[in-house]
Amino acid sequence: YCRILLTYIILFLTPDTVLFLRKQCECLSWLCFHATIGNFSSFLNSLITINFIALVLALRQRLKYINSRMANYCQIIEDSEQVFPHSRTTDCISSEDIHKLRVLYAKVQSLSEAIVHFYGVPLAGVIIWLFLACVYIFYYVAYMISSQSVLRIANSVIWTMYSVTLIIVLTVSCHVTAAESRAMMVYVQSLLLNTNLPTDTRHELKSMSFQLLCLKLQFSTCGLFTLDLFFLRTMFGVIVSYIIIM
Repeated sequence: YCRILLTYIILFLTPDTVLFLRKQCECLSWLCFHATIGNFSSFLNSLITINFIALVLALRQRLKYINSRMANYCQIIEDSEQVFPHSRTTDCISSEDIHKLRVLYAKVQSLSEAIVHFYGVPLAGVIIWLFLACVYIFYYVAYMISSQSVLRIANSVIWTMYSVTLIIVLTVSCHVTAAESRAMMVYVQSLLLNTNLPTDTRHELKSMSFQLLCLKLQFSTCGLFTLDLFFLRTMFGVIVSYIIIM
């Protein structure tokens, strides 16, 4: 966590220091150094975002494994009911199997909370940076159109597409991971509809249903806003509104 804070100290303080030195010494080397620091800051923001996305997608793989097991149980019970309509499905699904899946989900939930706690502040800074980058680059392109500098306009368009891509990948990865958790509830309720389940298995399924209701998997930035498709739509709406108003 200290490394992340140190990164943002460098990110926010170093450009101001360089601008001050630039005023004191109008030297080409300082201009090159300032450009290097700007690119380095963009690299750090991108690295934080990519690390967060990789961790979120790793959690999604764990949730997909749990859902595959639950879907397999549903399919086995459905097939057994077609062959033996009035038999109890003790051999198909046991309370120990459901309990292991509950423990696995609890570990995934704990890891998600640790990730959100660790990346909360840096991720909020990254989102602010992406928002400002999209707005600033749009105005910069509008200003550079009059100068007919094709190379600078192309560079700005590429940076805009890059920023928008980061926002989309970030929010979509969080959304699909949370969707896996919601899909798990559907499988649990489908299993509970079966009347031939043993009592201990039904008890574990009810406990798992309560666990999914209480421990909802979601990703946020310091509790300010949840990273999902609704946030993506809101952010793009704010960017467009801000550009139109200004």
